[in-house]
Amino acid sequence: MKEPINTPDALSLVRLLEVFEPAYRRFMGTGLPPGVSAARLRMLGLLADRGPMTMTDLCRASDVTPQNITGLVDALEREGAVTRVVHPTDRRKRMIALSDVSRSEVLAQLSAHRAHLARLFEELAPREKAGFAYVLKGLIERLEEGRAPATDEPSSKIGSFPHHG
Repeated sequence: MKEPINTPDALSLVRLLEVFEPAYRRFMGTGLPPGVSAARLRMLGLLADRGPMTMTDLCRASDVTPQNITGLVDALEREGAVTRVVHPTDRRKRMIALSDVSRSEVLAQLSAHRAHLARLFEELAPREKAGFAYVLKGLIERLEEGRAPATDEPSSKIGSFPHHG
């Protein structure tokens, strides 16, 4: 089942991530309670794990557009799952927090869903899990600190054509 270990180059790793990311997102959408979307549970999970957050912080942490985050928060507020609270240092701002009513339900849903997702890693040996965690933590740290290496900006060249004349 496993292929022999060859050291892939960086572009091969990028291609693997391009295949992994949508497959993992689809997997994240399985095993959810009826009527609960992955986006909803992800946002509630962020609030459960990190505590109250501003809309801007929720957008960054969940990689959801401001328009979509507003709609999601508004729906969650109508359901009583979240509340808007005053920011502790800037009374002009509002933060989104889990409501006391929804906290235990959200934590139970998160626990069950994370246990479901953890099945993906069950067949990995402890050493593979440790290596995977080490690499992911390092990549997350680099990306969050903006330490991804700067290059000749190839992304700006995608889809551009030389101008003649």
